[in-house]
Amino acid sequence: MTVATRREFGDGVLARGAAAVYRTLVIEVLLLLAAAPGLAGLFGLRVEETDAQPPEIVNPVSLGGTVSDARLVFELLVPEGAEVVGTYGADFYAGTPAVTRHRPQDGGGEAWYVGTGLDDAGVEWVVRKVLDPHGLTGPYADVEDLELAVRERDGVRFGFLLHHGVKPVEVPAYASGVDLLTGRRVTEGETLHLDPTDVLVLRED
Repeated sequence: MTVATRREFGDGVLARGAAAVYRTLVIEVLLLLAAAPGLAGLFGLRVEETDAQPPEIVNPVSLGGTVSDARLVFELLVPEGAEVVGTYGADFYAGTPAVTRHRPQDGGGEAWYVGTGLDDAGVEWVVRKVLDPHGLTGPYADVEDLELAVRERDGVRFGFLLHHGVKPVEVPAYASGVDLLTGRRVTEGETLHLDPTDVLVLRED
């Protein structure tokens, strides 16, 4: 996975915000780094070696107070300006970088590099670290299986709240408006009860 925020390099520009890509073909990134040295500078590291293992091989990666089970791909990263954020915990990788963050001195933003296949908890940890400073996590980031998407048309915002879970949840309404599916008035902060598969379409005030 590579995660990057706004950063100019060479003739290209990474857009403001955050972009995340999980790699299943390691050769793609190795060729990319070799063909575009500016990317190596962007991430502040080089990949010294890449190891692939069957899914049953697990290497724990320490990420702050979180431990993530990593599988499939294990890269040996050599920081060249990048800050080490997560480290491998087993085998000959133990203590070496697995996740890094680079804040280039000659430009704004930061670039994250994940050199292994983290589990869901690890991916969530990294993505939250990227998005939190920009206020992009959303009001229900800590509610499992609850999705909120907001769209705007002709100056009117519409919120689509979808409950993918198997248990009912109760959450505070993130905004005031009208539920277009029921016609019911919703007030910001009021408790919304959502059964499994429930959908709320809110036309915001």
